Amino acid sequence: MIDAEIYVDRNAKSAIQSMNSYLESLRTSLLEEADADPEDLWMRTLKAGQIDEDEYFGHVINTDMMEILRSIREEQKTDKTTVDTTVAAEMEKAVQEAKNLHGTPKEKAIKVLCSRLGIQYENFTDEEFAHFIKVFESAKNLNLLLKGNQRGKSVGFHSKRKGRGKNKRL
Repeated sequence: MIDAEIYVDRNAKSAIQSMNSYLESLRTSLLEEADADPEDLWMRTLKAGQIDEDEYFGHVINTDMMEILRSIREEQKTDKTTVDTTVAAEMEKAVQEAKNLHGTPKEKAIKVLCSRLGIQYENFTDEEFAHFIKVFESAKNLNLLLKGNQRGKSVGFHSKRKGRGKNKRL
């Protein structure tokens, strides 16, 4: 963060201006006296050697900040409020979970949704499951998402299915 202080206090401003003035003076005199080509390698090098203070310190301070942020990020790896995976990885995980589940497409979707939300699907009572179905069915685009390319075939949600123990569901 010392670089930010140098920039704010203008400690390097006069040195940068002096160096830029010297390089531009040298370049101008070579162009005038030696009739040098402005696109010549050496003329372009003298021009490229001049530093824009804002750009230079912007890069330096950005580098400093990124180092600090990477350090903080590394320290936060175990924090549960941070995301360790990408959305695409989460979606892929959900798709894989759904493929391994049994039941209708809507039942699979409920299981995956519960898993994503940290809800123990297996612990639902029949009444809780029925309420969840009603809420789930209120999603306007749910049928379109679940049907995929079934060409108009209906996906029954209230079909008979095997439940666990005494919590057999509809």
